Amino acid sequence: MKVLKLASLVLLLSVPLFETNSGAQSLSQTVKARIDVQQGAINDMVFSTDGRHLAIASTKSLQLYDAKTYKELISFTGHTDSVLAVALSPDGKLLISGGQDETVRLWRTDTGELVRTREEHWGHVNALAFSADGEMFWSGCNNDREIRSWFSYDGGKSSKRQGTLPYMKPKDVYTATVFSPNAEILVRASTATAPELGDGFLIFFISLHGTRTSTIFRATHADPVNVLTLHADGNLLATGSADKTIQLWNIKDTTQPSHILSKHTRGITAIAFSDPGKLIASGSSDKTIQLWDVETGKPLDTLTEHTSMITAVTFFGDKTLASGSSNGTVILWNLKGTDLTE
Repeated sequence: MKVLKLASLVLLLSVPLFETNSGAQSLSQTVKARIDVQQGAINDMVFSTDGRHLAIASTKSLQLYDAKTYKELISFTGHTDSVLAVALSPDGKLLISGGQDETVRLWRTDTGELVRTREEHWGHVNALAFSADGEMFWSGCNNDREIRSWFSYDGGKSSKRQGTLPYMKPKDVYTATVFSPNAEILVRASTATAPELGDGFLIFFISLHGTRTSTIFRATHADPVNVLTLHADGNLLATGSADKTIQLWNIKDTTQPSHILSKHTRGITAIAFSDPGKLIASGSSDKTIQLWDVETGKPLDTLTEHTSMITAVTFFGDKTLASGSSNGTVILWNLKGTDLTE
């Protein structure tokens, strides 16, 4: 693993690392650090709630980094195939990971100890989340229709099957799965269509608590949805597609998207809201990251430092963005410059 701190490169930081867009507010971005994980494509990343740590899941590894010094702290060893998803508990003491080996694994972040391995899913585990109080965590995958919850207090020993999703024909598959930040809601995109709802692909929006109500609506993309993300308040959904666009949806009005974001030249491969949610970042196979104003849907800036497809993006607050690419590079960006990041 190589880490290159770019803050000392005065010449580089004196040159804008973005393209501005006429008519839109522009941000100022500088590269804080570049981490060469060198373990295949970056599949998922997440900051700890205090911003001190960054967990990185990649094709060949699962690692925890110090988000201030950019040094590797722990390498978690156990998965036998690509690690697709990672989540940290609210107190930062536990980490869960899901992989192409069809397992969910629970780890201690202070020692790197593997607490438990669960094998209930019969497909690639690519969606994970902790509850707000950290007492439970959830897992899902595109290959099966099951949603599972686990209990942190017993180290993931106890599990509960949370049911399946309806309205899927045998030929249809899920193309993306995501939990809300506090595991209150599950959203899944599929190749399924419903002619009575018009053109587009079905999105399943499910409450995981209380009455477990569900909503089904269609994303009006021309191609399948590759990625999904939910706003922290659970009322706003973003869908990214191979058709090069992002659609923003108000969950209370699913008749049509509130905004359609179009600037990428290739399919959307990564997407994330900032917290408190004023910004959205999208990554693409065009090797760029676009920053957008959530309220207006207008583009803010383009980040162009990556040299391969963007495979993961994640925010800490609204001033730090981490982006990962298919060549195993992670870049941490400092965002500032408008009232959106004040």
